Amino acid sequence: MRCVFQTILILAGIFVGIVIGISINSRVQARSEPESPIVTEKQSVTGHGRAFTSWEHSEIENITFSLKSDPHRPFSTVPKGKKLIITDVVYHPQRRAIETITVNLAESDRGNRIMFQIAVNPRESEVVNFCAGYVIDAGKSVKAYTDANAKDGQWVSLSISGYLTEE
Repeated sequence: MRCVFQTILILAGIFVGIVIGISINSRVQARSEPESPIVTEKQSVTGHGRAFTSWEHSEIENITFSLKSDPHRPFSTVPKGKKLIITDVVYHPQRRAIETITVNLAESDRGNRIMFQIAVNPRESEVVNFCAGYVIDAGKSVKAYTDANAKDGQWVSLSISGYLTEE
């Protein structure tokens, strides 16, 4: 009987020790965890457009974006209260491209400000990654166009990835 009583007492002591240890551990973790930062929601977007060549003038085309979560509501101007962060651009020369084409990617509100310029070789896709992202403010759009000295009727398709976030 005495042996059973000692075993129960030892098990009760172990149980009480575990409960106290868990309680102390959770209090220490609660004090040491920093407050979580305020996180704004990021919404993934994709964009598509083309840059055409022309003898007379460069045709400027708006890039059309859409949310990955809602692809049926496209936009070309960054919505009010948002910022567009461009992270990746893929340039695809189309079958009619027979020479190197210089493509300008520009941010625009009233005028065009070139963000990036690249020479795209025929039959070679090019990828550009903006490590920190290129920020486009609300009310602005993204446009693509070529230099004016290439043969008429060629084009490069653009695929753009990024996200929308709060201002």
